[in-house]
Amino acid sequence: MKPLKYSAIMPKIALENLKLIEVNDLLSLIGNDLEAIRCFLQESAYHDEVSTISTDKLNPLPFEKALLQNYVKTCKSLIRSSSGEIRNLLLAVLKKFEVSNVKAMLRAIKAKMDVEKAMNHIIPVGTLDKDRCRANSSWLKRY
Repeated sequence: MKPLKYSAIMPKIALENLKLIEVNDLLSLIGNDLEAIRCFLQESAYHDEVSTISTDKLNPLPFEKALLQNYVKTCKSLIRSSSGEIRNLLLAVLKKFEVSNVKAMLRAIKAKMDVEKAMNHIIPVGTLDKDRCRANSSWLKRY
């Protein structure tokens, strides 16, 4: 990568890193209701995506979609700022998610799986439910 491009993308990466939610903040959200989580995310880097969620009937699925939209938006922004091997690496990561998700959808259709069950196989997060959050909370506490 050319030094000029490197010096342009590194501050952008540092800025995106600062937008991440701290692990302690994530841990404090465990056990809260969805409205409290929505309010917290409204004040974070996920504001644009979370603001489209209807407050009538809150459920985890719109939150997952909002987080994935933000992830893809961030990756695409970094890809536009990158060049050479870094751009190729980021594109390869996005393509891997895309290919895996298409394969998972095709398998789910063939198996006549319902949508909720099929969502468990979608990368990078699958469907978050109470049991999965409890299982992952012990992992989060290590960090």
